[in-house]
Formats: sequence, structure tokens, C-alpha cells
Amino acid sequence: MSNEKILLKLSISRISPANIRDYLNSIPCEEDINQDSIRDYLSDYFDVEKVLNLEIEPIYNHLKKKGVNIVSILSDDYPENLKTIPKPPPILFIRGEIVPEDSNAVAIIGTRRPTEYGRSVAWNFAKELASNGFTIISGLAMGIDTNAHRGALEAGGRTIGVIGCGIDRVYPSSNKRLAQLIADGNGAIISDFPPGTPPLKYNFPLRNRIISGLSKVIVAVQAASRSGVFSTVNWALDYGRDVFAVPGNITVRQSEGTNRLIKDGAIPVTSPGDILNYFGLSSSVKEEKGDELPGDEQRVFDAIGDEGARIEEICDVTGFKPQQVNSILLLLELKGFVREMGGGRYIRNKS
Repeated sequence: MSNEKILLKLSISRISPANIRDYLNSIPCEEDINQDSIRDYLSDYFDVEKVLNLEIEPIYNHLKKKGVNIVSILSDDYPENLKTIPKPPPILFIRGEIVPEDSNAVAIIGTRRPTEYGRSVAWNFAKELASNGFTIISGLAMGIDTNAHRGALEAGGRTIGVIGCGIDRVYPSSNKRLAQLIADGNGAIISDFPPGTPPLKYNFPLRNRIISGLSKVIVAVQAASRSGVFSTVNWALDYGRDVFAVPGNITVRQSEGTNRLIKDGAIPVTSPGDILNYFGLSSSVKEEKGDELPGDEQRVFDAIGDEGARIEEICDVTGFKPQQVNSILLLLELKGFVREMGGGRYIRNKS
């Protein structure tokens, strides 16, 4: 039985993460993950044979079709930053790839309901930092998270989405295409929850500890006075990570939390350059030259206009079918000419 199948059985069993972590810490290396070592360590506490006899082939085959790898804390593929936190998750499900360069990571987090100011800040910070070699960590949620991931992708950089549900799901479902873009050579989607786990409310504070653990610093862009951002910040402080916060309009609800973080000691940040300076770096991004688009791409770009447009509106203007428009929009997103604002609405990034 392969290591991955054994790890999957342990994950979906009722054995706690603490017990699984203790078991893994008791063996010399990943090659020693096998049925005999499990029997030796866990048989006094659990019905090990019941665990080892779990039927997991359909789940395992489904995960492999999705390109999911199952790694333990003993694996070379386990993220280095995460290994350093207290009680790291013993098993991770990774769709995509973690590379050594991902240890140079910045988390960009915030509300699911940002203002246009918040969206723009998240996008621009992520784009600039990714252009300078940082991997952007966020939670694949709507709002700030989505814009952070997309900003990194626009720069041609790497980004990691940490989700609060099983790796076989995407929450919210509207971010399925974004998750696919990330996993297809631009980073990874990560979960430590067993496959099939729904996105329950109490999963997200646990997800937030992984966001903090993967990152060297945390940047809070916008947050209301009561926000999940504070969970991520608290984990970050526990792990010795510095926390930055973007100041905002004092009359805007979405900035109440970040303004409070600054009052409580978070480092105020007003440009990506502040983060680069923190690491002793300066921006390596050069001014972009004008780009020319092929005919069909230019027609779609023109149809979006200065105010943005929905897919059906673009179809009306161009006469293209929705499937063709979707394909062209994906190319324009990857080239950094447009971005999706949610609900199938697109706006331009460049004129």
C-alpha cells in the first residue's frame, strides 16, 4: 500500500491530527510510513485494523484525477515555513505544486466585501510583490483574497490558496476557474481537511493558522471591526510573524478593523515598496511597454469599454459565442489586460 493511501486512510479516520503527528514524529523517515509502523504505534489506542481496512480507492482515484498529492510533515514536498510552527498539520492535500521558492511568501488577507479601494490595493500589492519574487498566500475567498490571487497571476508570479474545506471542493464555487489557474503551474491549492469536508464556519480559523504559517509576514488590506482577519493575525503573532495593515478611510466600515490593528501595533503600509524595504529590497519591476493584441482579443477588449462589461454584453457587441468569449477573456486575464470583478463582470487593467 502506497504512503499516500495510508495517509488518506489516517486522514479520513477518527484519529486526531495530534495522534497522527505523534505517530509521524515517532518514525525516522517518510519511507517508514507503513502498516506495520502504524500497528506498532497506534494499536494501543485505536482499532488500527479498521482504519487500515477503510475503502479509499474511489476517493483516492478521484483525487489523483484532480492532480492532488497527499504529503506528510516528513515529506520534502511539505512547505518549509509550515514545519516551523507549533503543532503543524501532519497531513496536507496539495493540488498543484509547492516549490522551495514558496518559502519567500507574503500573506494578503481581508474582508470578503471590500470597497473598490480595497480590491485595488490587494491587486496592486500582490502584483508588485509577485513581480519581485514573493509567493502570495491567501484564502481563495471572495473579495480581498480573490484580488490578491489574481494580482499575483497577472504578474506571472506564484500564489497559494488555503481553503477551509476538503481539497475536492472549491469554496466559493465561483472561484473554481481561479483555483484551476493557480493549480495549473502557478502555485497550489492546499487543505489539511479530509476530502469531502464541507466549508463549515469553524473550519476557517483552522485554515487561517496555515495561511499565517506559510507566510513570512501578513498584510491586512481591509477588515471590519469583527472579522476573520483577526484570527489570522493572532496566529501570525503566535508564530512570530510581523503584521502589516493598510490604513483606510475612518468613515468606511471595511477599514475599521485594519485601522484598529494599526492602533494596536501593526505596521502601517501604504505601498508594496514598504514591504520590499522591510526585506531590504527595492522593486525590480520595469515600466511596461505598450502591447498589441490579436484581432479577436482586441475586439473583446474594446467591448469591455471603460466601464466594464458582463460576458453577455461582450457577446452582444462582438457577436461571439459565450464559449469563445470565455476563452478570450482567460487569455486577456493571463496577459494582464483585464480582470474579473465577480458575477461575470470584467474591467480593463490597461488602456
